[in-house]
Parts: sequence; C-alpha cells; structure tokens
Amino acid sequence: MMITRVFITLLPYSGATKNNAFVYQIQMGGTTTTTTSVLFLPSFRYKTMRNSARDLSNRTQQENLMISRCKSGLLILDDALGFFDSMTKTKPIPSISVFNHILGAIANMKQYPYVLSLYKQLHSFEIRPDVCTLNILMNSVCHLSQVELGFSVLGNIIKRGYEPNAVTFSTLIRGLCIEDRVAQSMELLSKILENGYPCNEVIYGTMINGLCKTGNTGMALWLLREMERKGNLKPNIIVYNTIIDGLCKDRLIDEALELFSEMISKGLFPNVITCNSLLHGLCNLNWRKEATYILQNMVDCGISPDTITFNILIDVLCKEGKTSEAQSLLEVMLQRSVRPNIITYTSLIHGLCSSGEWKDAMRLFNEMVGRGILPNVVTFNTVVDALCKEGKAREAHQLLDIMIQRGEKPNTTTCNSLMDGYCLKGKMDEATTVFDSMLSMGCEPSVVTYSILINGYCKNRRINDAMKVFREMTLRGVLPDIATYNSLIGGLCQVGQVGSAQELFSNMHSYGHSPGLHTYSILMNGLCNNNCLDEAVNLFQEMETKGVFPDIVIFTILIDGMCRAGKIEDARGLLNSISARGLEPDVKTYGAMIGGLCKEGLLEEAEDMLMKMEEKGCLPDDLIFNTMVREFLQWNEIKKAMQLLHDMVKRGFSPDASTTTMIVNLIASDGPNSKYLEMFHKFFPK
Repeated sequence: MMITRVFITLLPYSGATKNNAFVYQIQMGGTTTTTTSVLFLPSFRYKTMRNSARDLSNRTQQENLMISRCKSGLLILDDALGFFDSMTKTKPIPSISVFNHILGAIANMKQYPYVLSLYKQLHSFEIRPDVCTLNILMNSVCHLSQVELGFSVLGNIIKRGYEPNAVTFSTLIRGLCIEDRVAQSMELLSKILENGYPCNEVIYGTMINGLCKTGNTGMALWLLREMERKGNLKPNIIVYNTIIDGLCKDRLIDEALELFSEMISKGLFPNVITCNSLLHGLCNLNWRKEATYILQNMVDCGISPDTITFNILIDVLCKEGKTSEAQSLLEVMLQRSVRPNIITYTSLIHGLCSSGEWKDAMRLFNEMVGRGILPNVVTFNTVVDALCKEGKAREAHQLLDIMIQRGEKPNTTTCNSLMDGYCLKGKMDEATTVFDSMLSMGCEPSVVTYSILINGYCKNRRINDAMKVFREMTLRGVLPDIATYNSLIGGLCQVGQVGSAQELFSNMHSYGHSPGLHTYSILMNGLCNNNCLDEAVNLFQEMETKGVFPDIVIFTILIDGMCRAGKIEDARGLLNSISARGLEPDVKTYGAMIGGLCKEGLLEEAEDMLMKMEEKGCLPDDLIFNTMVREFLQWNEIKKAMQLLHDMVKRGFSPDASTTTMIVNLIASDGPNSKYLEMFHKFFPK
C-alpha cells in the first residue's frame, strides 16, 4: 500500500531486526523470548479480583459489567490487571474488543509499560489484535517517547491488512509533537493528504494542538485556514480554544480576540476554557477593563467560572497587592461550591507573604491542609521564604522537617531560602549545616546557593570561609555569577583586603563576566572607605574608557570619598559636572557634599546648598539635618544649630542619638540655669 512510504520515509532505521526484539515482535506479529527492549517489564503474575470465579452462563453479563467499570474512569490498576487475568482464563476467550477496553483503561491511567507487557501476553494466548488494539499500543509507545516504535506499529497495522484510521495518524502526530519533532509531524500530515487518506477534524486538531504546545502558534493558525480551504472541514470549539490559548500565551491578545469573534460569528458558543484563556492573556497584559468585560459576559451567558477562572483572578489580585479582594474571591468560590486547589491557596499565600500579612498566610496554610489539600513544594517554598524574611529561620527549618515527613521533597529553592534566612540572622553554622545536607536531600547546590553562603560569610566578616566556598564552587564546576563577585569584592574591602578585591575584580573577565555599575560602585566604595581615593578616581576614569557610564550612585560615592579625604575642591568640581552628564544630584549626593562642607567649616556654603537642593525639588532628609545640627554645634554655631533643629522638628524629623547626646552635653556644660534648657524642653516635651 502507498501508506508504507509514509512511515518508511520518517523512520530513522531501515527496518526491524531480531536484535531489536520488541520492534521485531510488533512488526511481525509473533512472539519472542528475547527481552532486550528497554520497554519490556519483568514477567509477573496478575492477582485476580476477589470472588472472580463466575458462572460461564453469566459471561456476557460480567463482560458488560467489566466494560462499564473500564469506561467509568474509576478503575484502579490492580483491578484492571485482575480483569485481564480473569478474561484470559475464560473459555472461550472473549473477543479482542473486551481486552481493548482493559488496555484502554490502563493507558488512560498513564500506565503505559503495563500496556506493552499485556499486549505481549495477548500473543501468547493467540488473541489477534485489531486496529483498536494496535492504536492503543501505538499511543503507549508514543507516550514513552518511543515514536519510532509507533511507526513500527503502523507497519504492523498495514501488514495485517487493516486500514489506518484517524486515531492511528493523530496518535503518530501527537507522538512526534511530544518529542518536539514538529517538522516531521507536519511532513506526516502532508503525506497523509498526498496519499488520499481521509483527514478529519481529529487529525487536524491534534496537529494544531502540537504546534501550539511547541510555540508554533502562527503555523497552527495557518493550518486552521488550510483545514477549512483544502479539507473542507469546520473547526470545532476544541480547535479554536487551542489556538486562542496559544495566541494568549504568545501575548498576541488582539489576534486571539479576533479569532474569538470569528468563532462566535460561525455559531460556535464559547465555553469556560475559551474564557479562561482570554482572561489569562488579558490579565498578563494588565488589560483589566477588557478582562472584566470578558468575565461579565461569561457570567451573563451562563458560563460558570471554574477553579481555573478563580485562580487567574486571585493570582492577578495578589500580584497587585489586593489581598483582601483575593480572599473575598476565595469565599465566593466556596459559596459557589467551586473547589479551590493547591494553585488557589499557593497564589493567596504568596500574595499575603509578599504583603507582610504573615498571620493570614499561616491561617490559609492551615485551612488548606484542613481541607485535605496537601501543600506542594511551591507552597512550602513560599512559606519557608516568608518565614526567613521575617527573621524566623528556625520556624522555617521546622516546616522543612514537616515537608520531608510528608514525603514532599525539598528542592534547591527551599534550601536557598532557608540558608538565606540563617545568613540574615548571622547564624552561619546553621546555614552551613543546611548546605552540607543538600546532597543527601537530593538537592544540587546552584550558583545562587553558593552566592548566598558566600554573601553570609562576607556580611559576618568571615572572609576566609567565603573564599574557601568560592574555591570549592569553581572546583565543582559551578561558575560564579555577578552576585558572587559583588559579595566577595564587598567582603574583601570590608576587612581591608583591597588588593585582593581589585585582583578579583580584574579576574572577572576570565569567567565571562564584565563588571557593571553595581560592581564598580562596590569596589569604589571599598576603595574610598579604605583611604584609597587616588585608586578610586582611577577606577572612575577607567569606567568611562570601558563604556560603563557612571550613574548618580557612583558620583555620590566619589564625592563622599573626596569630602572625607578633605578634598573639598575636587568634590565641588565633580558635583558641578553632574548636570552636564544628564544626571541630577539626589538627596544622598547633596548629603555627602553638605557633610563635607560642614566638616571643613564652610557652614554658610552648606546652608546655601541646603536651600539650593530644596529649590531643585530635592527635599532634605533627617540624615542631612542631623549632620548639619551636629556640625554647627561642633563649630559653636549654637543659634544656627537650634534654628536647624527647630526646622527639622517642624518637618516631622527627630534628632538621632548622636545629635541628642550633643544637645544634652551642651546643656549640662552650661550649668543648671542653662539658657538652652528652655529650648530643649520645647523640642523634647515631657
């Protein structure tokens, strides 16, 4: 037959041999004792159902009962295997259609290896398969990512004189798409059409679904038009839903809405799947007005929102910080008897944790468990991360233990969150314990894992331990990223090892990293803090030659460094050059300059700069006021200091501990009848 050219063209081998036992068996329809195929299961005995002994006179009735159970979708694997065993012991052996129902039920359970093993047993009982049997077999091997064996089954169908049907071809197309072999699946469709085989909505629908799932939505839309033009077929709601969903996932919402309108104009009524796809696409683009319109029309048309609908809306509300509305929507779900699932609760818990509503998050977590919905690794990770950010690493660790007890495997993200929680609390030994236990839990440390540990050591000034971890990660083949370098450079500078920090900075290129603004700012800040101003200036100049243009943070660091080094003229010149670069000083820039001017006794200029920054719309913060009050007191400008203090309090700021101490010392030094006492009471009422 002509169709043989189809599968021969696509098969990556010329034919089956006895060296490939299972392929050979499928094509030749015989049996073999060789079990070289990886798909073979060890032989096993199937347990029969309890009370399986039956009167042969009731065989037809029992077969019908069994078929009914298979169709119900409630059958479990052991019962299905029991049915098979029972049917093979019946005399006479039932027709192949009975066995097809059993094989089909097992395939629906996704227990594909069992289908293969049972098919082998059919041969031993000399039960001849029909095209339905072979289609089920083909479906199973394709789902096991063995589409080549699927083509071997096609050869068996043809050899036995059967006509391949729509299920046969759609199964092969689906199998190719599962393996991301879209071009070959399109080639197969083309061959089917060329050779005159009937191509119905199922085949086109399967191909369109495969294209959409592999991100080829444009090709799917083209095939929809070809289906109508060449095949003279009318796409059904499933085909339209598939393409609409693909377009929405590709953020092509206008095209999706256009197809939605076309579908309605052709008399196809949208269902909840259609509406969910559109809602999800609209919400992803923040088209809230259009999403509300779709939702309203959905309800008006009698399309009941399902769990997915509510999940989409709850997720959007949580991401917008509208957790109260999201929780209200959960109540609506329950009132409508729409059962929330793990995604519903995980979205809500994540939203509440992100908003700092920890108590509500834990309440929902407990409610979820109480409803019999077991948290998955994503849910646990959300709660563990939130606990750690709240400074409750120990409680997070207890939750990790519960997670393991319940059989839910933690992943690298879980361990990273817990390690970060311990590092934030300065508990490096506990963080290291989690790190050491990762491999035993089946978690592979990532670059993020190593970076968290390195950052923790650096923050706690344990730079030798940080460098040890850095060397270990490179030996294990985990390449450091920018975050790793930033932590180490900052840590080395913090303990005064500026030379090592500069060397590490220079070596970044050998690992394929180019320092960006943040890395430059860390090193520059470290140089300034370690009295290496000349090297900081050189670094500033180097940035521009390498095409990294300084931002206001870099300028502020250097201005502050110059001021602290007493180079006020250089700082003033650098400040004046900022505007020419298209930047504007921020409150920190002005704060650094004002602090430098005050230290040099240039108090009037500092006051002028305070006025200047306000004129430019940059309002001073409490840090600037506290700095100026202290410096004015230091230079014995008591009256001006008190005026600044008055202005500061009027703006809603409070003196910090250092400023308060200086004022108290000033009053104490002036004696019990200090003229400053009344002013002090004014600013600090009892």
